[in-house]
Formats: sequence, C-alpha cells, structure tokens
Amino acid sequence: MCIRDSHDGVLDGSDRQVLGSYIPDFTYGINLGFEYKNFDFAMSMYGQAGAELFNRKRALHYQSAYYNFDHDQYAKRWHGEGTSNSNPSAAALMKSWTNDNTNSYFVESANYFRIQNIALGYTFKNLKMGAYTLPSMRLSLNADRPFSFFKAHSFTPELSDPQGWDTEVYPLASTFTFGLQIDF
Repeated sequence: MCIRDSHDGVLDGSDRQVLGSYIPDFTYGINLGFEYKNFDFAMSMYGQAGAELFNRKRALHYQSAYYNFDHDQYAKRWHGEGTSNSNPSAAALMKSWTNDNTNSYFVESANYFRIQNIALGYTFKNLKMGAYTLPSMRLSLNADRPFSFFKAHSFTPELSDPQGWDTEVYPLASTFTFGLQIDF
C-alpha cells in the first residue's frame, strides 16, 4: 500500500510511500489451565500487533450504491462546519477518489486479541445410583471465540487476501456448548 506526493507537480514513481504492511510485527498466543478438586478450567488466546489492512469494504461505496456505511462512518461523518474532520461526508464517499486503492483513509490497524476458547468443567466421582456406582460424570461448558477485540471497521482483522485487503470475509461465529461425559 503506497502513496506520496513529492510536490514537484508531476505524478511519478518518486511520489510513492509505503502506508503499511499486512504482515504483523508480532504474533502471540497464551494457554492457561488448572484443576482444583473436581473443577477444571482451560483458556486459549491469541493475537497480533504491528499489521495494517486495506479496508476494501469501506472503499467500495463508489462502485456500488448497495454497500452499507458502517456505524463509525455514519456517526462521525462530516456534515457541515464544526463537525468531524476524520470521516468524509456520505456524498464524498460516493466519489471516485474512494476507488483509488492507495488512499490512506482506508488503511487501518489489523491488531487484534481474541479469546479462542474457554472451557469449564466439573466432575462428579463415584455417584451412587441404586446398587450401581457410576465411576464418573463430567459436566462442561465450552465457549469457542467468545470475544475478539480490534479497532478495524471490519468483521475481523484476520485477512484472507494475500495483498492485505479486507475482502469482506464472513465474520467468525461464537459457539457455546454444554457437554455431558459419563464413564461406566
């Protein structure tokens, strides 16, 4: 992603400047877990820092009137003197400048932190059921992708496009499950 103006009145190769890279400077992961008496707990988290994305979803307004503005574009748009200087007006976003894939307005941070999984369980041991003793029964709650934290105006900062564009990936769903494990 490049753009620069050398202010010499000529648009050429000397007017280029790197705006960012979709390759993160740092990726990380954390796994935690413990058992206490009959309880067990596990949590895994991961994220990245130092990456940028080109928010193509925001840039496509010029090409089609069917694309929606995100809430930030609407709420913080310029609509007269004394209003936002960070987001253009809705009319300006429909102009051809938005089709230029080197515009820095559409470059956003791709940093994120995600809690990937939380598992909590409790095991009942040696349960009496009449004359039979059940060795164990475990009840569990599991949350997959319950929380993601990021500032980009997109469904997810994880990119599927090899050029660092947010190509309108479908948002990841959170899944919550209840489990029952019986040992005979």
